[in-house]
Amino acid sequence: MFYLLWFTLCWIFWLSFANKARWREILPVCIFAKCLALATDVLMFYYPLWEYIGPIIEMIYLKSGHIRYHQWWNNWYSYASDWLLYWLFYKYHVILKLERLSLK
Repeated sequence: MFYLLWFTLCWIFWLSFANKARWREILPVCIFAKCLALATDVLMFYYPLWEYIGPIIEMIYLKSGHIRYHQWWNNWYSYASDWLLYWLFYKYHVILKLERLSLK
């Protein structure tokens, strides 16, 4: 139930605040992010650094006991990797000039 509630809240937040006119610009970045997520899932299968007990934001998971870190991974590595991902998504957006997809 916890995961369904979190999923629903995320979608309500997006539907309430997102600029829906830019969906053509955002979709390719989302597909790129899903490919990176798939690669991470495959990597974690063979070399587990963390284990989710379901999908949510990491600090909420950590506080509620729904994530466990393994080996040398910790919350600071997760924080740094999030910033790396944000930078990658931004560069992907800029290099492919995706803002052109939203122009009318």
